[in-house]
Amino acid sequence: MEADDAALTDDLFHQAVELVHQHRAASTALIQRHLRIGWRAAEALLERMAAETMVVRKMQNGLYLYIHGPIGEELARLTSFTREVLSALTTDRVDADQLRAAAIRHGLAKETTVSARCGEACACATLFEFPVVCFRPSAAGG
Repeated sequence: MEADDAALTDDLFHQAVELVHQHRAASTALIQRHLRIGWRAAEALLERMAAETMVVRKMQNGLYLYIHGPIGEELARLTSFTREVLSALTTDRVDADQLRAAAIRHGLAKETTVSARCGEACACATLFEFPVVCFRPSAAGG
């Protein structure tokens, strides 16, 4: 089986994803051994996993890192937010409202109405009259 064929076979790809979750590890050897495929096919599956999911990331040294749970979820939110912002930058159409909306959409911030100063460093207290709409990091986003 060619490496490209292995990466494009959805059934094999899903088996590889399940295998990585089950072992909480991502390596060509693991996938080769359990799926009985060659090194190139296993590498192609990991490359696809790194491109299409947030479960696996390819590190600079060429190894793969398994990321799951809260860290993986936060990485997924940050990655999708970053992609949206970078895409908007290519059109030279980015403003604060767009950034806030994107942060909310990706679960990194939430819009909150406050009626009193939230602390010494509260910029709202000096810039606006209360009640005021603030944008704060969401509980999931930090």
